[in-house]
Amino acid sequence: MNRFMVKNSREIKEEENTEKKLESETQSQPENRGKLILDASCAPADISYPTDLNLLNQGRKQTEKIIDIL
Repeated sequence: MNRFMVKNSREIKEEENTEKKLESETQSQPENRGKLILDASCAPADISYPTDLNLLNQGRKQTEKIIDIL
């Protein structure tokens, strides 16, 4: 009796697995809708950071212009 029950449960599980596989294969892939940023430490590369030397140089130039005007 136990063997019969186990056999039936295995067959049912196999049928469910094959149905799930068929469903997943028939569904179309979603289209890419943009960029994904996962956490706060990830950011696009075009953002300047305080450690960026170009940003520091721009600040120096702007400060010199302000001092010259004063």
